[in-house]
Amino acid sequence: MALAAMLAIDEDALICDMAQVYHVTDIRALPVKTLAVLACGLPADARIRAALRESSAARAENNDTGEIQGFDGGEDFDAALRAFEEGGT
Repeated sequence: MALAAMLAIDEDALICDMAQVYHVTDIRALPVKTLAVLACGLPADARIRAALRESSAARAENNDTGEIQGFDGGEDFDAALRAFEEGGT
């Protein structure tokens, strides 16, 4: 999950950090598990860590919990979408 978040937020920052810290220039050449372990081992001052902190702060500022909402069907989704568009939650 952490690796997916890193890739979604700023893949370029992750690539730079991997090159700087581990001298890995092609992250796609690594097995996913190895990449995840190395990515989670990046230091606190890594670019991707800063990007994750900024993203987390932005979500908090917008009252976004990051939780995923499920729906029982298309009608429930459409109703929720209409409520959101009208300013509801």
